Amino acid sequence: MNTDIQWDDVFRIVKNIVKEIEESGKRYDYIMTIPKGGLMPSYFFAEALGLPVETVTVQSYVGKDRGELVLQEQQGFSKEVLPGDRVLVIDDIYDSGATINYIQKKYPNIDTVCLYARHPDHSLTFVGAVLNHNEYIDFPWENKIK
Repeated sequence: MNTDIQWDDVFRIVKNIVKEIEESGKRYDYIMTIPKGGLMPSYFFAEALGLPVETVTVQSYVGKDRGELVLQEQQGFSKEVLPGDRVLVIDDIYDSGATINYIQKKYPNIDTVCLYARHPDHSLTFVGAVLNHNEYIDFPWENKIK
């Protein structure tokens, strides 16, 4: 069974997280996004927070199958996170946690945002909602063209 997330859900969650970030007093130099899932949410955060967006390509899925994590740096618009950079990493969902945990180990001083976490035992700085189920999530930008 799949859970369909609607645009209104995304907008509500982004607004709530932006408010939480602003209330925390944290400031960031840029957003680092994971393009496959984080590109659309990053757009909304970048607009709300007035931040530029960079990318870091980390893949742990091939289709719906999990594979080995691969970090592809310096590709496209990607850049290396430098010491002292105040970075907010954004992805759509904290599923197994492998992607975010990999990035947190590589860049221990970054903060993280996911719209959704699969379960409450996550390592995110900011999270929109905890799902507490294992259903596959369909985001509105994942409309399949076939």
